[in-house]
Amino acid sequence: MSLTIRKISARSWKHEADQDLILSKAVCDIQGNNFILSRINGQKPIATFNVTDITVIDDTTGTTYTPFSNGDDLAIQLDALDYVGFYREGDVVIADLISTDPNNIIEQGTDGKLFAESSGGGSSAGLITTGYTKATDFGNANFYPKSMFLDVPIQDDANTDIWLASTFINQRVIHHFGEGVELDKITYVNGTRSVDGSSVTFGAKTVTIYAITANVDPVFTYNVTDANYTQIFTGDFAQYTIAQAKNPPELTLSNIPATTFALVYDIADNHASSGRIEIRRLSAFKK
Repeated sequence: MSLTIRKISARSWKHEADQDLILSKAVCDIQGNNFILSRINGQKPIATFNVTDITVIDDTTGTTYTPFSNGDDLAIQLDALDYVGFYREGDVVIADLISTDPNNIIEQGTDGKLFAESSGGGSSAGLITTGYTKATDFGNANFYPKSMFLDVPIQDDANTDIWLASTFINQRVIHHFGEGVELDKITYVNGTRSVDGSSVTFGAKTVTIYAITANVDPVFTYNVTDANYTQIFTGDFAQYTIAQAKNPPELTLSNIPATTFALVYDIADNHASSGRIEIRRLSAFKK
């Protein structure tokens, strides 16, 4: 298969092949006697030609260059003509546009192009739905340990319980992921509203959250920790509002370990002395 490379002007080139390929912008790679032509956006190579089948024409001077016996001869002539397929000083190098921030994961899409997962701000890489959840009141009939991490809608004004931690204070809830993850954020909807939305009731108040940094069996006793427990949050949860249901608050975390195997929630108090400790949604996201 032959290829004609034509210089139309200083920065305008055409590539004409047997299959009527015309490509104005391209990058090339010369390996031995193979001339590998790729599109400028970095997709997979579109064609490979033997240098002996390539003709170079400079339309600006009316000069034709052929034949080329090896890749070096072709490269030298193209370079002399300021070939558009070579990176030069001032050109944009795609690698220079990719952040070295470890929180941005560079991946290759199905189309062969690169994209970066966003960390913080935009959408998270994934809601954690695997693993198991247990608590000190696990036998309570109103406790739904798996529903807390399901990605299901929350009704604005309904008091249907999604995750209910019952009436007991000083209790521990643990969600074990079953694998080590890079934790990104935790969001929550705390407490419930009356059916007509006229009042806010119940809800956990003072909560301390630990990240377990090793794949060990967690301790289910409230306020008991060891060297594998890293505190990442302590404070009060705001009570459930309609705004919470529409846009769950994000907790401000600190000291997040590189790998987290489980989250431990120590609930010390509730908002109403006679009310339930009820959290309708508590979700963790990984990077």
